[in-house]
Amino acid sequence: MTPQKAASSIPALDAEDVANWLKANPNFLIERPDVLASMEPPDRGGSGVVDLQRAMVHRQREELDKLRSNWRDLLAISRTNMSNQASIFEATLAAIRAASFEALIEAITERYPEILGCEAVSLCVEADNASKSGPQNVRQMQFGDIDAYLGGAEKRSRFIANLEPDPNLFGPVAGIVRSAALVRIEMGPNAPKALLAIGGRGVDTFTPNDGDDLLVFLGQALGGTFSAWLEFVPGPT
Repeated sequence: MTPQKAASSIPALDAEDVANWLKANPNFLIERPDVLASMEPPDRGGSGVVDLQRAMVHRQREELDKLRSNWRDLLAISRTNMSNQASIFEATLAAIRAASFEALIEAITERYPEILGCEAVSLCVEADNASKSGPQNVRQMQFGDIDAYLGGAEKRSRFIANLEPDPNLFGPVAGIVRSAALVRIEMGPNAPKALLAIGGRGVDTFTPNDGDDLLVFLGQALGGTFSAWLEFVPGPT
């Protein structure tokens, strides 16, 4: 059978056929609102007369379009959240699997920028005699600096949308870091206060409206990992 004959064997439908089929299947448009939304309702009122049904159908179309848009936005947010979760879990595993304390520091300062998709990551620790010596991305701070950066002793995180260059946080790469996420690392009552500083190249890479649950989880996981390596003695309960 040639394509021409195959095409000619398909019966043509006219308006009466469609009308009869719809009458025989009255629930079709209810079950398929997408088809109804694509149809143009008749203007039964005539010039100057408000057709209420026509207005209601138009409103339903707008609501369907809005629902589709909201669904697409929700889907995009869900995908972003899943990606963020995967990055945080990968960063946590990289710390837990470190074969030595030095490897742990290297994982945080060298591997985290790629894992977390950011420009720079610094490990900031308060020290008795803070100095500029030591690994490039391990920043030594004065006592009280960690709480000051976070905005208080009880604060667990802070997001800065527009960050002025801050060598105290990011050292030599401070000039290219324009926003930051800061998260507290709890290593125990007898341990120095510490902070994970994550820097983004663009303004608003991090904003105060961002949720902090995943980063706080990472900070807590790092705190436990550091405690295990350093064997800090727990304080009095």
